[in-house]
Amino acid sequence: MSRWALALLALALAAAVGCEEAKPAPPATPEAALRARLGVPAGARQVVVFGQTAHLDIDWQKTFDDYYRTWVEQIFLDARRLLDEQPRAFYSVAEMAFLAHHLEVHPEEAAPLAAHAARGALRIVGGGVTSPDTMLPETELLVRDLLLGARFAEETLGVRPRAAWLPDSFGHSGTAPDVLAAAGYDSVAFARIDGAQTFYEELDHPGAPPKPGSTLEQLMAAGSADFVWRGPGGGEVLAHYFASGLYCTGDTIDYDEPMQYPGGHLGPFRGDDPAYTDGMIAGYVAALRPTARTPYLFVPVGCDFQSPKPRLIEYLDGHNRRQYPKTGVWAVAAPFEDYAALVGAHRAELPVIDAELSPYFMGFYGSRPGLKRRIREAARPFWAAETFAVALGGDGAARAAALRPALARLAWSDHHDFIPGTSTDAVVAAEQLPLLDAAEAAGQAALAEVAAALAARVPPAAGAVGRVVALNPAGVARSDVVEVVVAFAPPVADLALQARAAGAPVPLEVVAATPAAGGYGAATLRLAVRDLGPWSWRAIDLVPGAAAPTAAPTVALLDAAGQPASGAAVVRVVLQNERVRAQWDLAAAGAGFALTSLSIDGAEALAADSFFTTDYADDGGLWRLGQEMPGCALTPLAPAAETETVTADESGALTARVVFATPTTRRTARLDAGDAGLTLTHAGRAAVGTTRTVWFAFAADPGAPLRTSAPGGFLERTPERVYTPTYWPAVAWAAAGPFAVLLRQATGVRFGAEGTLELLALRDARQERCDLLGGTGSDPEAHEVEWRLVRAETAALAEAAAQTWNRPVVVVAAPPPAAAPDLPAEQSLAALEGDGVLTALKPADRGDGVILRALLLPGPATVRLGPALAGRHAVRVDAAERDLEDLGPAGDTLTLDAARYGAIATVRLR
Repeated sequence: MSRWALALLALALAAAVGCEEAKPAPPATPEAALRARLGVPAGARQVVVFGQTAHLDIDWQKTFDDYYRTWVEQIFLDARRLLDEQPRAFYSVAEMAFLAHHLEVHPEEAAPLAAHAARGALRIVGGGVTSPDTMLPETELLVRDLLLGARFAEETLGVRPRAAWLPDSFGHSGTAPDVLAAAGYDSVAFARIDGAQTFYEELDHPGAPPKPGSTLEQLMAAGSADFVWRGPGGGEVLAHYFASGLYCTGDTIDYDEPMQYPGGHLGPFRGDDPAYTDGMIAGYVAALRPTARTPYLFVPVGCDFQSPKPRLIEYLDGHNRRQYPKTGVWAVAAPFEDYAALVGAHRAELPVIDAELSPYFMGFYGSRPGLKRRIREAARPFWAAETFAVALGGDGAARAAALRPALARLAWSDHHDFIPGTSTDAVVAAEQLPLLDAAEAAGQAALAEVAAALAARVPPAAGAVGRVVALNPAGVARSDVVEVVVAFAPPVADLALQARAAGAPVPLEVVAATPAAGGYGAATLRLAVRDLGPWSWRAIDLVPGAAAPTAAPTVALLDAAGQPASGAAVVRVVLQNERVRAQWDLAAAGAGFALTSLSIDGAEALAADSFFTTDYADDGGLWRLGQEMPGCALTPLAPAAETETVTADESGALTARVVFATPTTRRTARLDAGDAGLTLTHAGRAAVGTTRTVWFAFAADPGAPLRTSAPGGFLERTPERVYTPTYWPAVAWAAAGPFAVLLRQATGVRFGAEGTLELLALRDARQERCDLLGGTGSDPEAHEVEWRLVRAETAALAEAAAQTWNRPVVVVAAPPPAAAPDLPAEQSLAALEGDGVLTALKPADRGDGVILRALLLPGPATVRLGPALAGRHAVRVDAAERDLEDLGPAGDTLTLDAARYGAIATVRLR
């Protein structure tokens, strides 16, 4: 080829290259843009992200104030100083209760922290009031934990938390993705899942395989610590499991030690030795690489109450200079939120898991039952007060707003060492129980004010000697037998009274009376309130005359010949009303009475003897049952031979109760007029080193579903998984086939293949004998544990029954009427039709209007709005009350489905 031809060819090639260079560059992907912002070279084949935070227990071995003064205050001051001095540093805070308290103590810190948040250096992970347990709290209290924390973060710092942070929770509910997605979270990180070793197990047996049949075994087989976690209601979050070093991995980057202790270190500082820090980073990469399907690895930095590492970026920069050219591994400081965004770009490559990440530990399901019950009792008046505040308009909204600080404090009980009962005895006595008492008192005071204000706005009835108003704080229609004290002014001459509502008779029974000049000045009345609508009130007038007749429940104590008997001659007990018949038979001398039959609306609920106890010698402690640890055990004990006496403790026109008593225990059974379920209690204490359970055997068909309620929904269970025996967490109910046990407090339940349920009741297991988890505790107190047996063919019916049982009807004596009463004598605020339950109706915490929430189980459902809400403008919001979608005028109905609203549907009505 000639020189001219070569020149022409060169010109053509140059022109072609020039044309290529002139083309616009393709737009950078979000992943590429984030890598560039973090300074990651385009050629880095693997990126290890170090996320700096600290895990701050609200209370565990110290109280909140002790933790703050001892460590938390200085940690926050150190973190702010770090962000001041190092423009490339990041720090994340998880627990808003501590941050809010810090800004109260140090108001001067608010502006600099907000400035760091505005430039993205200060991040909020988690962002709840506390770092909660997700298996035991009631749905609504867990939602409020996330709502109140998010509101503080957004309004104080201008930062919205999108990544949940649950590093220390002892397992995770399968419904957690539904709850987190409903609250606006995109991702979540945690350390403790089923199949994983504890920190101490890992020290003793490093590299041991996951427990068979566990989620960890599934993740290891998939080769991924990152996965898409899907809830039964369809909610999804990108999940990350800390596959090495619990949540304390990066704390050893500059300390030569096997573990840390709160606020300090066990080993020597090695941060001045580049070979050491480089070697630690290489070790993290080697440990995490087998569980990474993407180019990204995550190393959490900040164990319990650890201060931020001021030289972290120095270590990472040094590693990158020395090691990146040889390994292609780039180390960078960034928050978990950024790690989740990087991994999220590869979402299609990740496994999808729709399972419960438990059991990890099981003993805590049943630890400190009295504490668990007190949490639920303390929450009750809040749900009632805010619901009926809606009927009061602006005045009600102001009352609800005044109640929020107390509710935020009550949300501390969600903490993964509070409701599990794993704090020390001193913390329980000095902080947790007083906190619950104070919260309940605040809720009761607010409820009394709201109820009185509502009752005063109902026009009085002519000729009545007294009036009461019944309020149903449940989002479910119900009937109930209730008691109320009524004062008469002037005194009534006699107690021949009848109760009437809208002209119809209400069954009434006088329980006690207080004499006064001219008759009686007050009386305790028992009323049978029938068909009270969801979220409704009803005025009931007391007028002279004979009480309306009713079919009274009956108790029969019978001998071997079926004749009435008493004392030691009783071998059979029958308690019944028009819908329920319960029968107990003496099992054997010294063995007590077993519930042998329970008929509800003509259907036999039991397949075998029920309502008996088993005591176990338990080598476990507050966290674990004995059989969870190699070398330890949970061993059934022979039942103690005790004579059980039977008495008809209470019998009247509206209620009947039987008491079965031994020298150490007291069991009761109660049945009210019109009841469709049987209420049972067991009072006693566990001996040191033992766990007591209660058994029920339901008449369930082979293969019938075994279910428990969970925060944000319910879960199908298997008889065994990971451990033998297996106990599952249950919040408000547990069911086998069409029958359910309703719970006064969360607990653990073991299922048999044929409809048998064994419920954890009492524990005094003080210290794991084959392991050490870092804390001890005792529970020598006597507790009364309560259950209710009902027929509930679906999860929605079980949830509805549990809600009505745990939100009792509130009855108040009506005060003098307002100057211009303007409310009807009876009204329901809203009702739901379909497979779901209304869970909240309240003035909005954020923004204006009224918030309505429903749990879809699984839905769809139609909400019928009462006159106070019909015609309002509807907006779909998330559980943290952020507006998502304008729905337009609501009319008098709303249709809710999981595809659009998720499992937890929340709507704002303006």
